[in-house]
Amino acid sequence: MSNQTRLILMESVFALTCAQIAVRLCFRAIAPWAMRPRAKADALPPVEMQKLVKRSIKVAVKNLPWESVCLPNAIAAKMLLARRGYGSTIHLGVGWSKEQFMAHAWLDAGGEILTGQDAMDGLTNILN
Repeated sequence: MSNQTRLILMESVFALTCAQIAVRLCFRAIAPWAMRPRAKADALPPVEMQKLVKRSIKVAVKNLPWESVCLPNAIAAKMLLARRGYGSTIHLGVGWSKEQFMAHAWLDAGGEILTGQDAMDGLTNILN
């Protein structure tokens, strides 16, 4: 595992923890700090950074002592990208499945879904 991969993985755990706290308390208070972009993007090409962030979030989520759901995952991935100067969009969708209301969040970066791809089918995007 490269040093950059280790760094992103550790930052993924931190970002997921912050996102979980923000969702439970008040996202408005943390968002300006968490989403503050760098002046310019890292030297890594956007596609490579997206892959690295996607993998890091997946690994971090599997190893957290709590369940991290779609919105904190999308927020954490957005934080990681924004801090490195890369853009992304959080999408919120709603829909019905077997007469049950569903809500879901996913993150899109350059046309690639980084988080939440597994449950977005059949949902109407209400915010992006």
